[in-house]
Amino acid sequence: MRVPVLIVVLASIAACSTPPPRPLPVDVAAAASRHQAELLPLVRWNLRGRLALRAGDSGGQAGIYWTADGPRYRIQLNGPLGRGLARLSAADGVVELIDSDDRRHTAPNAEALLHDTLGWHLPLDGLQYWVRGVEVPAVVAERALDAYGRLKHLRQLGWLVSFEEYREQQGLDLPAHLTVTRMERNGAPVQLFARLVIDEWQVPR
Repeated sequence: MRVPVLIVVLASIAACSTPPPRPLPVDVAAAASRHQAELLPLVRWNLRGRLALRAGDSGGQAGIYWTADGPRYRIQLNGPLGRGLARLSAADGVVELIDSDDRRHTAPNAEALLHDTLGWHLPLDGLQYWVRGVEVPAVVAERALDAYGRLKHLRQLGWLVSFEEYREQQGLDLPAHLTVTRMERNGAPVQLFARLVIDEWQVPR
């Protein structure tokens, strides 16, 4: 039976559009060092995604827009988690949060400010590194790598970070889905975690 030419052509196009699997590195430890070295200097970036937090029986979700420029950053939470709309920014050692009623709150510590105003504990000091798939420098950490030398699990600053998915953006492997769970001193997880799904990365080069 003759196969229609159109079907053959379409099948060929589909086969060509599927990228070949990336070859695994021979030296995973060396690949991990390269990956960290590529991402650690990345201090200017924008991301758009979805954030979910849960503490015990309480939970909330929000859209998140995060712009970073070195020590300066702006985070906008849009949804129930931000009680409607909340804008958090840091510059010159001062952290400011504008809540849904346009009230301004300031503090030297972003995590405490977020907790005091919205009632959520989010490890922003660590998350600004973890969201890029890198460890907080000069802080004790336990890590597990995936087959490509990227972080798979990381224990640091009392949190367990699980990197569920990476996505290539402008030649860089950046996290697309990660969860962060608070750890007790004995290493047992508690009912406090955050899940961040990143829909879009923008990295000025």
